[in-house]
Amino acid sequence: MCILKEFSKSLKKVYIKGPKLNIRGLQYILKDLPPSVSQIGLKFLYFDREIATTKYNIKKLKLEDMYNSQLPNILSLFTVTEKLKLNQSFLYDSNIVKYLNQIDTKEIVINVDIEKLPRIKNIFSALIRNNVFIRCSSSNYTKDIDWAFSHMKPKQLNKLWQISHVPYFDRNPSIIFPGAMGKCKRKQVNWTNSFSFDLENIQIQPDNVTQELNLYGENVITLAKLALKYCLRLRKLEICLAKKQIYIWKLIDIQTTWLEEINILNSSVNDHNFVDQLISKNQETLRCLRLNQCVGFDLSIIKHFKILTNLIIVNCQNLSNRETIATLTNLEALDTDDEVILQTARANNIIYRRGGFQKVIW
Repeated sequence: MCILKEFSKSLKKVYIKGPKLNIRGLQYILKDLPPSVSQIGLKFLYFDREIATTKYNIKKLKLEDMYNSQLPNILSLFTVTEKLKLNQSFLYDSNIVKYLNQIDTKEIVINVDIEKLPRIKNIFSALIRNNVFIRCSSSNYTKDIDWAFSHMKPKQLNKLWQISHVPYFDRNPSIIFPGAMGKCKRKQVNWTNSFSFDLENIQIQPDNVTQELNLYGENVITLAKLALKYCLRLRKLEICLAKKQIYIWKLIDIQTTWLEEINILNSSVNDHNFVDQLISKNQETLRCLRLNQCVGFDLSIIKHFKILTNLIIVNCQNLSNRETIATLTNLEALDTDDEVILQTARANNIIYRRGGFQKVIW
């Protein structure tokens, strides 16, 4: 019992889940919480329009999966000083705009499904305060996403946004570079359709925001070339090549770029023309290279890479020139399941780890 009391003194977060709990029951729990508790989460509670007579000060309050008419009842119990998090069920309360305008807290965050954005746009248009933000529970593209970005906190905006099924993207890639998705730094594009634009002659505005790009599907080489040409601040590129990759054999010459990390997944001998050029053009900036499920890769392409510090080679077959590893004088971490590379690492006192990643199947 003494141990439990000592533990409770350092308790910071409490999560309470209903539904068989009324205002009085909740008050009974709250009065015994230690002063160290600064965050409370409530879920599936129903208060039957009860109004509390005693208020509790709390820094952060999170409300999930509750009836839309419960907000005034809950707020009669708490004074939230820093952040109130709501889920989209409260958006169906006819008085939600009035409540949001009256709540005296530093920040309100509403967690919504991406398809609910049209409804929340109407609510935001009636707000008189600028401390209400959106957090999307999914990260797929929608026509209202550009509007949503302007009402997000930087942490939400900087998550990895998944992009697929974008209307007209096959004809106009500027929707992503640098159009409606142009405000997010990290993007993952899943695309299997062909493109109807001319890769060599298309002109789009430079993208000065995108820093990380993950490409999956049957057209990643085309997308990678496009990104390398127009995403001027791109630092991390991951490409997962589908088995039925669509190839454009006439290469756009890749100018020297500034990639610091390159991840190549599922590469075959048919991809080497592009992959070799991609890696060699980033010799002066590349710090991390990951090869996963690559077949027939020639490691001589990274010979004497001066600032390469992290190298991951797993699930690869028929590699050539494995001794190249000995020329990487600044290599700090090697992760591989290749026995020949491991022997080279041991002979040259390279720090290594016997690795192995889950295979990627396309």
